[in-house]
Amino acid sequence: MTEQSLPTYKANPVVSCRIEGEEDAILFNPDTDNTCILNGTGIAIWQFLTSARSEDEICEHLADQYDEAPDRESLLADTRAFLKRLEGEYLIREPENAT
Repeated sequence: MTEQSLPTYKANPVVSCRIEGEEDAILFNPDTDNTCILNGTGIAIWQFLTSARSEDEICEHLADQYDEAPDRESLLADTRAFLKRLEGEYLIREPENAT
């Protein structure tokens, strides 16, 4: 799989994010009434998705943000699971130009 064919993800522009305290946030999609509670790591990913990002870019960003990030395989598996959850709730989407 080439770099160009990797899927990218971006925050759904209709979704709002409300920060609650220091380490929590709530995402809300008014089109579907779906909500999702995020922890600090979820917030870091959400804020990074203002532009289209690949799974690898997200993992690199998290590794840079956290001194004690898990190993690469665990980080990628956790990131994929989180993205799948957000995508299933229509909170993120693959950009229309993704191949």
